[in-house]
Amino acid sequence: MITVIENFISEEDSAFFIEYINKNKDNKDKFPLTRGEAKGKVRSEANIPELVDLKQHSDALDKIKLVSNKVLEQFKKMSGNDNLVICSFWMALLGPTTKIPMHKDDIKFAEHLYLSCVVYLNEDYDGGSITFRDEEFTYKPKKYSAIFFPSSYYHEVETIDNGVRITLPVWASKDETRDMFLDNPIITDPFKTAGVDENDPALSYLIDRYNNH
Repeated sequence: MITVIENFISEEDSAFFIEYINKNKDNKDKFPLTRGEAKGKVRSEANIPELVDLKQHSDALDKIKLVSNKVLEQFKKMSGNDNLVICSFWMALLGPTTKIPMHKDDIKFAEHLYLSCVVYLNEDYDGGSITFRDEEFTYKPKKYSAIFFPSSYYHEVETIDNGVRITLPVWASKDETRDMFLDNPIITDPFKTAGVDENDPALSYLIDRYNNH
């Protein structure tokens, strides 16, 4: 159940997010340090709500809601389930030599992830295709397109050879308490946040956030 929709996002909205990400990628309140970045990779991510409070991106909130609502409608259409919520919205920049190994999204502490989407903002880079293991499907992203798939599907992002790949990964959950737009969203124990361990560069930020929420 992999769906690709071309021209899913408008040129105007894509340009907004590209400018916003490039402008804010060095602001660690908005784009906390990632392990990939700590290892010298060109990688910036704003992970809402896992690492960043939505209020940190108040100046992009209208656009975040616009894209989220559009993605949510497609999630509902492909699943036949109207009781879904957007639980996570990322703004991700990956540069040369960066790749994302084979994985699935609904890993330990992220079991609530049900459907996944990646919105592609640009295509002026080499490499960076998304490949699915079990479906034997590879997609070379086109700007403004989006790919939708179950969060249980194993997939990888091939190495970016040249340029910078900029995307909006978005996830849906069947658990309505996970709605990222709730006034009081769930803030989990940092050690029960998917992918986080004692070596995570963003851990101190997560601990402070958790202790003060």
